[in-house]
Amino acid sequence: DYPLSISRLNDLAVRQPTTIAILTALGHAALNTDQLDLAEEQYARVVNLVPQLPEGFFGQGRVAASRGDLSRAIELYNRALERDTNFFPARVMLARLAEERGDWASAIVQRRALLTIRPGPPSLIALAQDLRENGPDGWSEAEQLLLPLRMTSPDASIELARRYGSADSPRVVAGILG
Repeated sequence: DYPLSISRLNDLAVRQPTTIAILTALGHAALNTDQLDLAEEQYARVVNLVPQLPEGFFGQGRVAASRGDLSRAIELYNRALERDTNFFPARVMLARLAEERGDWASAIVQRRALLTIRPGPPSLIALAQDLRENGPDGWSEAEQLLLPLRMTSPDASIELARRYGSADSPRVVAGILG
């Protein structure tokens, strides 16, 4: 129950006004209940208290994105990455925003970084999707990423079929889907 959580977090924040975990939790709860001014206030407090950490800038980016100010959100996510280049949440949001804009080159940069930070099938498949969406120049790399996963990951098999479908290879697609 977010209203109760926000009330309790507010009480804690009054008693412990410099506890970053409380402030970020309050910002998160406020953001999830569309109390954007309260969320912004909490994330600004985090930035003022610990400007060397990415969490406050990331939270401010989420507020900006919720308000539809995507250029400001991108700026703030990048400021979070200036503090920690491996800050996974900011990279995910930058990749998603780039994908929504059809900026596949930027999305690929973020997905490559995410693959380094958290290697594994989900990161590989997301990178392969963006490579496919970017056009024929990325198809070969997408295929090479997906082929080792095709027998163990349904998502990889589906993405591989999409990749071949992008190349108008129905015979190959039929072979992959069985």
